This record gives sequence, structure tokens and C-alpha cells, in this order.
Amino acid sequence: MKTICAASVMVFCITQPVYAETCREHFIRIFAPVDKSPTAVRTYNTATTNGANEQKFNLFSIGNDHVLSQALVPVAPWSLIHNKKMFISNDEGKSWIKVRDLPDNTTAEAALAAKATALAKIGNEECGTDTYEGIEADTVQADLDTTPEAPFKTTIKFWMDKKNGDMLKSTTNVKMPGSNYFATQIVEQAPDLVLPTPE
Repeated sequence: MKTICAASVMVFCITQPVYAETCREHFIRIFAPVDKSPTAVRTYNTATTNGANEQKFNLFSIGNDHVLSQALVPVAPWSLIHNKKMFISNDEGKSWIKVRDLPDNTTAEAALAAKATALAKIGNEECGTDTYEGIEADTVQADLDTTPEAPFKTTIKFWMDKKNGDMLKSTTNVKMPGSNYFATQIVEQAPDLVLPTPE
């Protein structure tokens, strides 16, 4: 069995049996998993535009319904999703202010709809092997929209622990005329993760 974390605005993981599959099927299984059982992870994210304007934030989550975002660069209020409510903190998590109630599964459904649309257009799949922090990894990448009318090109690459299938790292590269956005996400499994629970 392999546990897989899909990288997106929010992170979720799945456990599935290993079977013979094409590189395209492998990418789809990671990018848009069928089983969305809540799994606790910590992710450490950096992003740049044209090699500058660096952004850094941490995203700690237990499934899609309990998520803490820590804005580091530039400094900004932290945010928290819990119990279908959104909160912000201006003191790095010492206290929380409720911002609003969240409609049921609105965020998750929007993300799923976007992914379902993208799946029909992916291409240029590549699978291989690599080493990340001394760990042997399987790699899989693809372009999300290969249609001629696509306004930009998005390439996503995953590094998966060869031993247990856990995601180790992902990168997202969005290219458009005059702009090149590149983001890196480092993923850690976090079975001991405890998040704030304001009411």
C-alpha cells in the first residue's frame, strides 16, 4: 500500500494499492486522488516570480477541513480553517478572530472541479527516479494544459518516497508572457500534528 499526498492550495493524502500503470495514470492518481481520507501533514512553501518577490508560508493540515496557514514572507496575519469557519491571527497564533462561516465543501468542490477540467488537457508526462535528501524517490511530472489556446503553461512535478509512497516534494512552474512563477512545496507526514481549535 502507498500513501500519497496531493499538492495544491490544500494538501490531502490517500492510501492505495500499487498496480501497473502508465506515467499519465500515475500523475493523475497523485494530482487528483479518489480517496480523500484526512491525513495530517506539514508543508513548507516558497515561491518566486521571475526569480524575485520571494514568498514563504507554512501550511499545516489535517485533511481539507482543518488547515493552518502561516504567512512568513511577506509577513501577514495567519489564517485557520476549522469546523467550517475561517479565523485570522495577528499575533502568530496566540489568539484568533473569526472572519466568517464557510459554506459546506465550497473550497474543496471548487478545487475538485478545477482539477477535473485540467485532467482532460494534461500532457508531456515524464516519470523517472531521483534522490531527495538522501531518500530514493520516484518522480512524475506533467503539463496541466497542452491545448494551443492555453494562455499559460503549468508544469507540476512530484517526488514520491520509493519505499513507502509518501510525497516528499513538489514543484509548480507557471509560465506566461513576461512572467515565470515557480513554487516549491516540501511535505512532511505529521501523525502527531495538533492544530488550534478556536470557537
